[in-house]
Amino acid sequence: MSKFKEILTGWANLVFGNKEIKKMASERMAVCARCPHASAKMYLHCDVCGCYIPAKARSRESDCPLNFWL
Repeated sequence: MSKFKEILTGWANLVFGNKEIKKMASERMAVCARCPHASAKMYLHCDVCGCYIPAKARSRESDCPLNFWL
């Protein structure tokens, strides 16, 4: 899947996600909350890949660039 499609899927799931997506995102964001590369200077994003974490965490096809999501 292209990165553009992953981004669109993540944003769509941010708005219209179901319980399964919300659970997955919650688990992923808990990992990000402990990560030194998660930055909230202007918005919650990853300093490694630059993605908006709440949307990226909701895309099943997306992975953590540091392989922290299992």
